[in-house]
Amino acid sequence: MNESNGIILLDKRKGISSNQALQELKHLIGAKKAGHTGSLDPMATGMLPICLGEATKISQFLIDQSKVYEVEAQLGQSMDTGDAEGKISGISDILQYKKDFWTQVTDQFLGETNQIPPMYSALKHKGKRLYKIARSGRTVDRSPRKITIYSIDVTNIAKDSIRFTVHCSKGTYIRVLVEDIAKSAGMLAYTSFLRRVRIGQFDQFRMIEFDELKSKFIEYNESLDEHLIPIEHALFNFQNIELSHAQAKKFLNGQRLHCNLSGSGHIKVFDQDKNLLGIATQVDNSVIAPKRIFHL
Repeated sequence: MNESNGIILLDKRKGISSNQALQELKHLIGAKKAGHTGSLDPMATGMLPICLGEATKISQFLIDQSKVYEVEAQLGQSMDTGDAEGKISGISDILQYKKDFWTQVTDQFLGETNQIPPMYSALKHKGKRLYKIARSGRTVDRSPRKITIYSIDVTNIAKDSIRFTVHCSKGTYIRVLVEDIAKSAGMLAYTSFLRRVRIGQFDQFRMIEFDELKSKFIEYNESLDEHLIPIEHALFNFQNIELSHAQAKKFLNGQRLHCNLSGSGHIKVFDQDKNLLGIATQVDNSVIAPKRIFHL
């Protein structure tokens, strides 16, 4: 079987880790090289991009993209983990507010801000995962991290919960955001539902569940191609440049090249036959340097 090169937008089911989801897919299709971009907690569902083959070289570019989540905050209780998987750590009254009030509260969190990561996270403190420290009953100081909340749209208000959709930057902990929003409203809360529906320009309509993929792949012997997003499509916000055959050879050998550039940032590099060669960085206004080289 030829190695697949591209991205599958897996719809991760509840109850498994992101790595478990990755290993299931690798085993199904016999992938030699594969990796996921942007972990989801076991309780969370939704978009988990799986990079296959040469697409593993662009995983960092996908991780850097903004995310959209559908969220439910359960009011009146806090959990030590910040989600439904934990133990109750506090109880508060549940105050009844209308949508206008919740909108005023959530609007306070828009824009760039500092967020303190939760203890139950995969970040490290002196070489040890924070969640392992938390499980031992200890708490350590965590440095705030800059995040950006682009929008929060309150979609439903129930007697003991609220639902909202949030568009945020990478590195945002939704569990912490839920706790902070509730605190601003004079309550405690935890994340009872979390679903990622968008990463960058990829929306939920491109996702596929593992069982559906397995059925198509094994029972119907269908190709992955229908669900495989080409590498160049994932790098939608990069400028393009086309090299001559002589330039392409130099680029593939890792040499810098003088080129006419129209913008700034990372660059998708193609040869004259429209084959994707790699990614380049702009050294100055007229010179590019190879950053990633693809063997497609």
